[in-house]
Amino acid sequence: MDVLEAIKTRRSVRRYTDEKIPQETLDLLIDYGCRSASASNTQPWGFVIIEGKETIHALSEQVRADLINMKQREPWISIYSRWLENPDFNFFFKQTQTLLLIYGHSRVKFYRESCTLAASNIMLAAHAMGIGSCWIGFAFETLNTPE
Repeated sequence: MDVLEAIKTRRSVRRYTDEKIPQETLDLLIDYGCRSASASNTQPWGFVIIEGKETIHALSEQVRADLINMKQREPWISIYSRWLENPDFNFFFKQTQTLLLIYGHSRVKFYRESCTLAASNIMLAAHAMGIGSCWIGFAFETLNTPE
């Protein structure tokens, strides 16, 4: 698949198989992310792979609790109330075996924009490899990291 076809056909995928993504494939996706543009070539990103349904489900539940606690100070969260109040809703999708998290070094100007470009490269590369992906931006509070 060429890049134009990948851009044209990539979609957010929210249903996954139980198939595990090989480590070599994850490493390759991260490499594609690292090849993206970044402000002043700062390359402020880091990557974390989380595997296992139980671990991912626990993280999803923690994200839900954190978002509920944030609703008072972050009014934008109220648009997700229907999902937050549904005990069956899983932010990271029940079938997911693997999460690839991207974080940025907050001391670098434009780190969010640079990490977004890396994420876009990864998602397009995953699509070209036949791997579905979905952008989720809710883990930052839960992971409680300065980056």
